[in-house]
Amino acid sequence: PTVLNCSHTFCESCIYVWTNRSKRCPTCSVIIDSKSLCLTLDSFIEKIVEHLPQEFKQKRTMEKKDRNKIKIDEQLAFENRVDHRLNVIDIEALIRMEALLEAETQWMAMDLANRRYYQRIRHFQNEL
Repeated sequence: PTVLNCSHTFCESCIYVWTNRSKRCPTCSVIIDSKSLCLTLDSFIEKIVEHLPQEFKQKRTMEKKDRNKIKIDEQLAFENRVDHRLNVIDIEALIRMEALLEAETQWMAMDLANRRYYQRIRHFQNEL
């Protein structure tokens, strides 16, 4: 079991699959900032399973394996879909873009200052 920052609890693999599609809690729609394993609830479930017939234990083991496989498959699909690494060309392009944006911002600030300056001059000329 996995507990979200909003205190809602879900199956670990279920919430893993969910968070690949949405970053909000399925119950309350709060943005998911953190997830943590609930060891207390996990050990409680394991204690209950110990007292169940063997067929239920086997079924639970199989379901856990299936969930882990889904989690691994989802992770692989995500990694194959998106290349998370920036290459040198991307970094150089980002640096050039940052320089252009900075120059544009400075030009806009100077243009605004000039407009205000000329507005003040016109205002004083009109008062005379």
